[in-house]
Amino acid sequence: RSGLLALTEAWFAFLTNRRADLETWLDVADSLGHEGPMPDGSASLEVATAVVKMLAGVGGIPASAHYARLVHEAGPQGSPWWGLASGIEAVADHMLGLIADVREPLRAAEFESRGLHASHATTCAHLGFTELRYGNTIAGLALVDEALNEIAEASLVDFSLVGMVFCVAAYSNAVRGDHARSVEMSEHARTLVAQVTD
Repeated sequence: RSGLLALTEAWFAFLTNRRADLETWLDVADSLGHEGPMPDGSASLEVATAVVKMLAGVGGIPASAHYARLVHEAGPQGSPWWGLASGIEAVADHMLGLIADVREPLRAAEFESRGLHASHATTCAHLGFTELRYGNTIAGLALVDEALNEIAEASLVDFSLVGMVFCVAAYSNAVRGDHARSVEMSEHARTLVAQVTD
């Protein structure tokens, strides 16, 4: 009978990689609703559930872009996740072919996600990879190093949702010509990605 408790169960299912339970609890939360702002600072249950749906990729990339926009449009006063949403929105729109050059939206997302370690590191890694692909080697390598340093300092090295940082780090070390470090980053990325098979 509590939309708030159902959302809490959805978060738990998401973080423990139980996709069927996640979608069940999200449906329950949506059907029950919740009056007023959420304990995490989100303006409404709709915004708070959109965060989980966005992170879990519920409905695929188009839906993730939609949920990211909903969270981002809530602004910093309407969701503590708005900076994270900015980065996800940029990447999803790029994957959908809506943005040809994703660097500018990622630069905005990098600024907006400062202070949210996993989100900021992931955004830096996306931006670093993009810079490397455009041939901006020095800027790209610096951004990837920044992402790695941030997750190390925040003790997030084994957090599954930063797996893509290590994917990009494998690539950046290959660009540097450091084969051993590239393999090390790749192996760690595989370990993290394996934790979120759903």
